[in-house]
Amino acid sequence: MPASPTPVGLVLVPHRAPGERSASQTMARTLEVVGTAAAGGFAACYFPEHHLRDDDYVTSPLTLAAHVTGRWPGLKVGTGVALPALHNPLTFAEQLATLDVASGGALHVVGVGLGDVPAEFAALGIPHAEMVGRFVGAVDALRRLWRGETVDADVGSLHLDGARLSPRSPYHDELPLAIGAMSDRGVRRAARLGLPWLTDPMQAPERLQRWADLYWGEAGPAGRVILMRQAWPAPSREEAIRQWWPHARDQIFSFSIGHNRLPGETGLQGVQRPEDLDFEQFGSRYLLGPPAEIVGELEEMAASVGADEVVVRVGFGSGPAHAAVVDAVGQLGRAFLGR
Repeated sequence: MPASPTPVGLVLVPHRAPGERSASQTMARTLEVVGTAAAGGFAACYFPEHHLRDDDYVTSPLTLAAHVTGRWPGLKVGTGVALPALHNPLTFAEQLATLDVASGGALHVVGVGLGDVPAEFAALGIPHAEMVGRFVGAVDALRRLWRGETVDADVGSLHLDGARLSPRSPYHDELPLAIGAMSDRGVRRAARLGLPWLTDPMQAPERLQRWADLYWGEAGPAGRVILMRQAWPAPSREEAIRQWWPHARDQIFSFSIGHNRLPGETGLQGVQRPEDLDFEQFGSRYLLGPPAEIVGELEEMAASVGADEVVVRVGFGSGPAHAAVVDAVGQLGRAFLGR
């Protein structure tokens, strides 16, 4: 693996900020951050997918990605992560191919995950019990469609009969999939499918290392790891904690704990509100402090887990303030360029 992982991606998760009343305001802020990333230091922007949220979370990452490629030619785009179990594999492949063709090959990494939010499956009329089967079947169908095969397959209760992909992208012989996983079973699944593993940014370093060892043991030399972490630059680690932790704490409570994104985590008994969370339990998961130190820590962690690309997240819906997020992305971009 190279000493300095490259490229460097930025995952953007639009959230309505306190006081905002319109999704257009949320999107305008998000696009300003994208523009800052595109101006220097970042090679790609990743967009996630979830549904039924009341905070303007991304529901259509490929639509947003297509807009971004039109405004910032040269910037690569990806998903981190999309939820193929909620989609028809043929229409999802068609959207991916159209994006890649129209953008001149800007599709970078299609990160995909289970999702595992039962309410989303119910709202879309998909049995939650089919989640894993639909996911694995969709991944297989997507790969075969992208290669130009005619696909007859059962994807959960959905049957594909004579599915063929059009348009075909001339830019990628293989669909650049990566599996987002945060369990032993999920990491093994990525390895056995012969696909890269996109790490979860909220896992403790020791758990991440154990999963990396598990992945490489199954995948062998053909494997690939993409490291995703959360970061916040400031003149000192103490100042970064002061600015960052109140918002990270809210996100841990509402999403990571609320949607069971920290399986097997100890020390959470009795947590009834964000203020009950202890920074000491979570501090090692964040890269906080001077930008150059953050870059150094990322490179060390990437080397440890065998990653050849790093993706960072900066900021949450509750904060820090938008101007501070834009400045943070700019600081990190300059630090990455200066490696």
